[in-house]
Amino acid sequence: MSDDVRVTWPRDSRGLTLGRAPATDSAVAFVAQVVKQTAPFTSPLGRRALPSWSRDLGYLLGDLLVAHDREQAITVRMSPGFVGWKSLPFGYNRFDRLHGALTQAGLIETKVGGFTSIRTGEFGQREISHIGYPSRVRATPLLLSQAAALGLSEASRWVEWPLTAEALQRVPEVTSETALSVKSPGHTSDNPTRYDVTLPLEQDAEAELLRKQVLDLNAYYAAQEIEGCLPPRLRRLFFGDLRCGGRFFALGEDSYITFSSGMRRERIRFNGERMAEADLSAAFLSIALVVAEEHVPLDPYSAGSLGLFPREVVKEWIVQTLQKGNVRGAWADGTSEDASSYDAKAIKRAFVETYPALKDLVAMLPQDLREMAWVYADKASDAIEHKRGGPLEQPQRKAKRGASERWVFGQWLTGWESQIMAETLRLLTDQSIPALPIHDSVMVPERLVEGAEWALKTASRTVLGRELNVAVKDKSDRYLT
Repeated sequence: MSDDVRVTWPRDSRGLTLGRAPATDSAVAFVAQVVKQTAPFTSPLGRRALPSWSRDLGYLLGDLLVAHDREQAITVRMSPGFVGWKSLPFGYNRFDRLHGALTQAGLIETKVGGFTSIRTGEFGQREISHIGYPSRVRATPLLLSQAAALGLSEASRWVEWPLTAEALQRVPEVTSETALSVKSPGHTSDNPTRYDVTLPLEQDAEAELLRKQVLDLNAYYAAQEIEGCLPPRLRRLFFGDLRCGGRFFALGEDSYITFSSGMRRERIRFNGERMAEADLSAAFLSIALVVAEEHVPLDPYSAGSLGLFPREVVKEWIVQTLQKGNVRGAWADGTSEDASSYDAKAIKRAFVETYPALKDLVAMLPQDLREMAWVYADKASDAIEHKRGGPLEQPQRKAKRGASERWVFGQWLTGWESQIMAETLRLLTDQSIPALPIHDSVMVPERLVEGAEWALKTASRTVLGRELNVAVKDKSDRYLT
């Protein structure tokens, strides 16, 4: 990979896991090569120190390569006081030595997070901590080219660097308190912290039923043999109201939900059985059309004037539009190069012409959810005023309200999707069909995939009053239906 490819940092990140060890001759040779490169930048590695240095370096290289495969950086709390180090194979001091040696060898680069604190330790040494947002670390092109030269690749990563037995035993604990969380929808750069909030009183009983479903699913997964990923443990996250958010999240950096759909079907075995994946076709757009009481075409991404553009380009634009609650005339940051080569304004015109009922997305929000968005926007504005020591202009407050409304709209659509998934899982559980949820899709044993299709269609009819289209993918990501 050339240097010019690595101009910008990945938008996504994953936490440090140190849960993969080299398992093939090529992977072991790669670690040995990096040990030689880092040796000049650390204290002498004698016969006693070399094995542990090689082992720990192997763990870190596994994280770096997997993060690169998934177009992510690794987030690290650069502080010995961070409690997360206690659950990892080695602590901050060893990581600091590895990080320093790899950096000096030109094999990794770091974007420091938060702010830096420098103090003198009890033995007179200088101690540096980076406090606040975590730092981000990634492999350099030099490290990646060396891995490629030895034949190491994403296609065989699970064979080269499998999860260790210790990592597979680090099962995330989900309690009745954490199975279902409700956060503030205060989602702005000025107010990044989402505090826990109290649900409206009339939603308390419903919340208890949803929490019980999550806990029952986790107890069921704990009793099954699920291979190829971390043991699944689910939780749900809502924003201010049970109608906003609520997706099922599988905890852990190596949970099945972090895999591509092809890798999930290739790697995961549920009680020894291969898995298939069924998903709601064009879920967000289909849901929005049903809520607007409009017709849902067989392929909503290719209907009408939208058919003049490549389907994947239209899909990317529509996903951005619906998530942000704004019919966009420009591409968002991080848009793929292929998509951004097309005129977003032209796609917008085609979208409005094809689906005029979706021209004003925020107008579709229930009034009480709009008012909820205003409340949290006003809180964010008040926080800014307090920080600045002066009032915000009225247009700025109004803009905050508009941004909050649009964000809540995206979470409201997610809420419809998560209701369908919750009902899908209930139906499959009643039929004794094992299932793993992935946002708008569900994985079941291949022999039971028709049951998944039935459950998704039935659930969408129960939640929305109309049956949505469902597709099933094969191992190579092609649609079978």
